[in-house]
Amino acid sequence: MLLTNVHIVSLLIFSKILIAILCILLLCLDDNLINFKKDINFIIKNKYSFLYFSLIIGLTAFVYVFGQYNYFSTLNNYNTNISTIIIACYPVITVVLSYLYFNETITYYQLLGLIFIFSGLVLLINE
Repeated sequence: MLLTNVHIVSLLIFSKILIAILCILLLCLDDNLINFKKDINFIIKNKYSFLYFSLIIGLTAFVYVFGQYNYFSTLNNYNTNISTIIIACYPVITVVLSYLYFNETITYYQLLGLIFIFSGLVLLINE
């Protein structure tokens, strides 16, 4: 297997450094830096926004690192053909949560995609 000789934490650190470099590059494009400075100034001036922003960022970072750690450990310990396909079903969770929490309507194409994803999982499980 490709990832058996690489430690999971090393993969996490490398992927986060790569993401940080890409985000900094995107920040330098167009008016993104000006908008970013305005947003940061607004968050710092408003005490409650800063607290709320800090909690959201902290929770997001924790959940993201936890998910990435489990993703890499799954790839390291199980058959990558099956685990990658099952992990790639996150659009199902996105559509369902947006329907439940944001009252978004599920479009015909989203419903069709959900049916294809579930039928693919059923075919995979029966294999």
